Amino acid sequence: MQVIVNKINSNGRPLFAKEAARQQEYAGNFKVQENRINKLGRVCITAALISAIDSNASTILELHDAVLLWADARKMRMRGFERDQDGTEYGQTWEIRFV
Repeated sequence: MQVIVNKINSNGRPLFAKEAARQQEYAGNFKVQENRINKLGRVCITAALISAIDSNASTILELHDAVLLWADARKMRMRGFERDQDGTEYGQTWEIRFV
């Protein structure tokens, strides 16, 4: 399903409302599934935003240990952990809008 994702945290810290409104929006296909993450050595629930632009599907954003916080007809919010390029993990919350 096509969605737009806004990140609510930056490096694990909540953003103030004005900062969150200025954050980059990410668009793509939304997917939630159970995956084996070798770096964690276990199976966990992942939420991923997949590129909808080209035919080669690439992951734009990914949360592992994803949990649905709430959902309504047009939006939902998920929380989990995001990993940066250095391998550091941060708590992250996504606000997801359906397109």
